[in-house]
Amino acid sequence: MKEKRITTKTAVLTLTEDGIVRVSSPPDVVDTLATAQENARAFEKLCRGKKCPVLIYITATRGEPQEVRRFYSDLSLTIPVAASALVVSTPVSKVIGSFYIGINRPHHPIKLFTSETEAVEWLKQYL
Repeated sequence: MKEKRITTKTAVLTLTEDGIVRVSSPPDVVDTLATAQENARAFEKLCRGKKCPVLIYITATRGEPQEVRRFYSDLSLTIPVAASALVVSTPVSKVIGSFYIGINRPHHPIKLFTSETEAVEWLKQYL
């Protein structure tokens, strides 16, 4: 499979050869409901109706509005998210990731990692 990439206003989504969608955002970018919906459409376009695992890089503090957090947590009810791995790089982003998982409870498997390699290995079971 050839790598495919879509750039939105707040994120870069890449479907890599291993079948995992990787999502990264510039530091300190905060989604609105409109940009979250744009990101969801990009995810759908990359996955073409197939359930895809997603690896999300959380590299900076991002105070997402409640409506955006709720939208992302309910995403697997409307688009084909197989599982989410959140990769964090700082103690602050680890706290944010843990808080997100605990409060928002997405409707698909989700796990927090400090290692991209471990995150990818975990996601492979959802391919």
